[in-house]
Amino acid sequence: MKRMGMAAAALLAAGLGTTAWADPASDDAEQAALLAVLQQETDIATKTRMNSDFVPGIVTLLDGEKLRALGARSVWDAMPYVPGVHATLDAFGAPSVVVRGIQFPFNSGSIQILLNGVPIAREAAGTISSLLFLPMVQVERLEFIRGPGSVLYGDFAFQGLLNIVTRSHDNQVDVELDNRGAQQLSLIAGGKLGGWDGNLNLAVKDNGDAIESIGSTGEDRNFSGMGSLSRGGLQLRAQMVQRHVDDTDHHPPNLGYDETDSSADVRYDLPLAENADSVLRAQYLHNDVRNLATSFKGDQWRAGYDVTWTRWSRQNWLAGLEYTHGGIDRAVPPPGPVLPGQPPNPPPILGNLDNHVASVYLQDQIEILPTLRTTLGARYDNTSDSGGHVTPRASLVWQAAEHHLLKLQYAEGTRAPTFFELYTGRPQGGRANLDFEINRTSEINYVYERPNLTARATLFHTRIDNMVFAKRPPPGFGNVANARADGAEVELTQQLGKNWRLDANLSYVEAHDNRNGPLVNRNLTEVPHWMSNMGLLWTPASDWVCGLHWNYVGKRAAVQEDDGHYDLVDFSVTKRHLFNDAFDAQLAVNNLFDKRVTQISSLPNQDVFYDFKDRVVWGRVTVRW
Repeated sequence: MKRMGMAAAALLAAGLGTTAWADPASDDAEQAALLAVLQQETDIATKTRMNSDFVPGIVTLLDGEKLRALGARSVWDAMPYVPGVHATLDAFGAPSVVVRGIQFPFNSGSIQILLNGVPIAREAAGTISSLLFLPMVQVERLEFIRGPGSVLYGDFAFQGLLNIVTRSHDNQVDVELDNRGAQQLSLIAGGKLGGWDGNLNLAVKDNGDAIESIGSTGEDRNFSGMGSLSRGGLQLRAQMVQRHVDDTDHHPPNLGYDETDSSADVRYDLPLAENADSVLRAQYLHNDVRNLATSFKGDQWRAGYDVTWTRWSRQNWLAGLEYTHGGIDRAVPPPGPVLPGQPPNPPPILGNLDNHVASVYLQDQIEILPTLRTTLGARYDNTSDSGGHVTPRASLVWQAAEHHLLKLQYAEGTRAPTFFELYTGRPQGGRANLDFEINRTSEINYVYERPNLTARATLFHTRIDNMVFAKRPPPGFGNVANARADGAEVELTQQLGKNWRLDANLSYVEAHDNRNGPLVNRNLTEVPHWMSNMGLLWTPASDWVCGLHWNYVGKRAAVQEDDGHYDLVDFSVTKRHLFNDAFDAQLAVNNLFDKRVTQISSLPNQDVFYDFKDRVVWGRVTVRW
C-alpha cells in the first residue's frame, strides 16, 4: 500500500480537481511541489484518507482560493468546473445542477450536499438549493463525486455528492459590492479558547436585486454561519444557512421563498487499537422551507458509528452503523393535477409524521499488488417509508505504468421518495405506495500524470429505474419511469511556464427518459450534448493574479432561440498586499459580454423557458490580521 501511495503523487499541484505524479527524474523544484500536494487528500469517497485518483468513483477536488481568483462568487458559480455538470436556475433564481444529462426538479438535481461532511438540508423536503449560493469567501475546497455515492452516504447521494469544506484558522474580514446593489460582509476568525480550538465563519449578503428571470425582480437576503470547538478527538459544531426572497415583481401574489436550515453535530474520534480507529457521531437538523405553493417544517436526528481496521498491511476495512429519525411538524405538498370537469382538490396539510432509516455498511479496500487495488462495498437500508434495499459498489484501480492509471467501477445509488411525491394529489391522510429509485452506473477512467500535466478521460453508462413520476391516470405519483445516459468526460490541467496555469474540461452526453405525458421514451432535448469549461490563471508578478473563465453550453434542441447554446466569460484581477500584507483587493466582471441565458423547467407535458441576462461588475476588499 505504501509503494502504491508513493507511486501516485496526490492532487495536481495547484489544484482544480487534478493530480500529479512523482517523477524520479524531476528536479528539486518539481519534487517540492509534489510533496506539497501530498497533503491534499480526500476521504469523501471512502471515509479513509486516500489519494483522490485511487478512491472509488470519479472525484473532483476544487481549491477555493483558485476559484475565487477566477471570479467565482458562490459554490454554484464553481459547478461548471466539474465535468458533466450543468449549472441551472429556475424562474426565481433558485440554483440547481444537472449531472450527466438527467434533470431532476428537486434537491439541486438529485445530489446530496454536505457542509463539512454532514447534511444540513432535509432531502425529504425536496429542496436544498440555498446551500449552492454559499459565498466562495467562506470555502476552503469543494469535493464532488460524479455518479452514485450511496454506499457510504445513503439515500439521496444519487446522481452525485457535493461536500463543501469551509475555511477555518484564518482571521479576516471581506467586504464585497456589485453594480446590482449587492452588499456582502464576511468574517472568519479562529484561535484558542482555553484548551479548545475555536473557529467562526460568518457571511451576510443583501443582493438588493435578486438574480431572477428577465421581467422579474426580487429582494434577496442570505446568511450563512459555521462555528466549531475542538479538543483532542472531540469536535462540536453548529451550522446555519438562511435565504429569504421577497416582493417578487412588487405586487401580489408574493412568489417569494424562505429557507432556514440549521444543524448541530458532535464527532468523537476514538482510537481502538494500534491498527483500528473509530468515529462516533450524532447530529440534530431543523429545516423550515416555504414558498407560495408548498412548505415543509421538520426535525431530524442522526447517529452513527464507523470503525476502520487495517488487519493486514494490504487490507483496510470500514464498517458503519447509522440510524436516522425524521419528523414532519407541518408540510403542505403542491396542489395535484385537476381532472377535466372536476373542481381542484386543496392540498392536504400534513403534520405529526415520522419516518426512520436504519443502515449498515461494509467496505474492504484490498491492495492485490503494489500496482493493483480493489474496493468492494455494500450498504443495507431499512426505511419506514419504502422498505429495505441493498446497495453495492465495486472498483478496480490499476497503475499500468509510472504515469498511467486505469480505474473501473460499478456503483448503485438510491433515492427514496420526497414528501411531496408521497402526498401530492392524495386525499387528506392518504399516502402513495412508492419504492426507491435505483441508479446503476458503470465507469471507466484513465489518468495520465506528470508534474506539470494531468489529463483524464472518463466513459460512463447510467441506467435509472423505478423513477417516480406522475401516474396515468392521475392523481399521484408512481414508480413508472426510467432514464439512461451515456457519455464521456475529458479533463486537462497544465502549468504553462512559471506564470500561466490552464484547467479545462469537455463533456458529451446522450440522455433519454420517458418522463412525459404518454410515458414514451425520448431524447432529452432540454439538456446540452456538449459542454466545455476553461479556467486560465496568469500571475504576471508575485502580488498580481489575473483570471479568465469561459463556460460553453451547447445546443439544446428544446430551445428555439440560438439553439439554446451560450458562452459565459468571467474576468478577474486580484492585487495582493494592496497597501501592506494585511490588504487584498479584487475586481471582476461575470458574464463579461452580457449574454442571454435561457433556462428550462421541464414539466410532464411541456417545457417552460426563462431568460436571464445578468452581467455583474463586483469588487472585494480583504483585511487580515
